Amino acid sequence: PRIYLLGDTLTQFSFRMCAWGQIIAESYSRRCDVVARGLCGYSTRAWRHTLPLVLGPEDAAYAAAVVVMLGTSDSAEPRDPEGSHVPLEEYAENLERMLDYLKGCGITEDKVILVTPPPIDEQLWLANTKRQGKETHRTLASVTKYAKECANVGSRRGVRVVDAHSDFLKDAHWSRLLSDGINLSPAGSHKLTTLLLPAIKE
Repeated sequence: PRIYLLGDTLTQFSFRMCAWGQIIAESYSRRCDVVARGLCGYSTRAWRHTLPLVLGPEDAAYAAAVVVMLGTSDSAEPRDPEGSHVPLEEYAENLERMLDYLKGCGITEDKVILVTPPPIDEQLWLANTKRQGKETHRTLASVTKYAKECANVGSRRGVRVVDAHSDFLKDAHWSRLLSDGINLSPAGSHKLTTLLLPAIKE
């Protein structure tokens, strides 16, 4: 059996030292293969068209769980130079179509977990991008809207939702959960796995 992790940069980095994908893989050692498919900068618009290249009907029998964490790239401001912004309504539609595709492959809703995009520390992210000689526009207010919409899609479709966004914000010092304002620190990875592992076990 396999546990698939689908997402953007947060998932691409999930197998770094002490990162959340690595923790899940260790937790399921000798029981499940954990397959991470994180694509840097990918939005739901890009993933909607990429998904058939990653998962197909032939994979359904092996899929113990499919974890989808998308929305960080989508929530970029329209003026963001990386061009990953996706309007909120389209974001929801893309998630719906991805769920439709998985169901058509034989991966039913009870095997899918939607993870809301974590919060963004705007000042930390801005400082980090300026050090790299670039400037991208991300806000906490924007990603919060996408996190809520992700949860709404899960509720409508009867798909389990892990609300990482809300749970992170409950931490009085939640910025410590982020390494650069967006990507997860070791503490953030640990926090995410404490939320995800019970959902995967179910």
